[in-house]
Parts: sequence; structure tokens; C-alpha cells
Amino acid sequence: MLEKQKVKEIISIYKEAWEKKDTSKVLTIFSKNAIYHERMLEKPFQGYSEIKKYWDERVVQGQNNIDFKLSAIYVDKDTAIVEWDVKFDDLVRKVRKHLKEIAVLTIYDGKISSFREYWDSKDICNTD
Repeated sequence: MLEKQKVKEIISIYKEAWEKKDTSKVLTIFSKNAIYHERMLEKPFQGYSEIKKYWDERVVQGQNNIDFKLSAIYVDKDTAIVEWDVKFDDLVRKVRKHLKEIAVLTIYDGKISSFREYWDSKDICNTD
């Protein structure tokens, strides 16, 4: 059975990887064939290579000044629901964004096998 402490450890690595824009670090918490659904109505990213490409493009090249705050963790069997709040500079659109998110994670053997994001965001201000 999944322990809340294990989820906290995984999210701590996720937070650090996002704030430091470290694709290699974020891959350490995913299983080799993980499915990453950034937008539920679109095709998910599958496996390390697609998750890496997504993170390199969206996070490493597209974001800066990332500030991640964990709100809550809920655990049931092998599933965790995690809430967080994040602010970052969107380098493509040149705006500061505020994002609130719920992610549903399926954890198998200590790694994320499925990651589904549900979020909303708004622009805070221009960054020019």
C-alpha cells in the first residue's frame, strides 16, 4: 500500500526538478514507460523520451522564476491526489502566470506510472 510519506518524497523531487528546471531529476520519479497526461483531452506523453521532450520544451525553455507550493496530499491504495499552487514566468508569452493544479498519480514500485494533471491558470502581469 502506498504511504503518504512516499508521495511527499516524490512531490519534493518534482518540486525541486520544476523549480530548478531539471529534466533529468524529474525523470527519476517516473517509471520507464510512464504515461504523463498534461491535458486530459489530448494525447498523453509516454515513456522517458516523450516526457523529457515535453519538460525540455515547456519547462526548461519556456519557464523561469518558478515558485511551487504544495497544498495537500490524499492517498488511496496506489493512487495519490496532490494539490499545488505555482507561479512562473512564461517566457514564450512574456507573462507571469499563476497556476492551481490537482494531479492524480498512480505509483507502482515507488515510481509514477501514470500522471494526470487538471489545472487552471491566469496571467498575473507582463514580464517585459
